Amino acid sequence: MLFRRPLLVLAALGAFGAASLTSAHATLVLGRFEPSPARPAAGTPVTLTLTLSDPTQVPVQDAHVFAELRPAGVPDAEPVRAEFTETDTAGVYEVTATLTTPGPYRVLLRDQTY
Repeated sequence: MLFRRPLLVLAALGAFGAASLTSAHATLVLGRFEPSPARPAAGTPVTLTLTLSDPTQVPVQDAHVFAELRPAGVPDAEPVRAEFTETDTAGVYEVTATLTTPGPYRVLLRDQTY
C-alpha cells in the first residue's frame, strides 16, 4: 500500500471548488490521514481516519470530506468512493472502505464544505 506513514494534508478550500463567502471552516485546513490497517489486503475493510484543524490547531468541525481511492498506476480505474463522518472527537473523521484490488492505492481527499 502507499500508506507508509501518516500523510500531512494541506488543502485550501478554493482548490476543491469556487471559494464561498460563507464557509463552514477556515480556508486553510491541516490534516493528518491514517489508514488502519496500514497495509490492508484486497477485499478486507480499511478504516481511514482524518484529523482536521486550522492553522492555530483548532479542530475543524462539520466538514464534508470524501475520499476516492484508485489503484496506483491505473488512473482510469473506477475509484472506491467513501464519505467521512465526524466522530465524537472534534475534528476527527472516519470512514471504512473495502479495496477491490491488491497493491498500492492513490488517495484523493475532497473537502466539499461550502
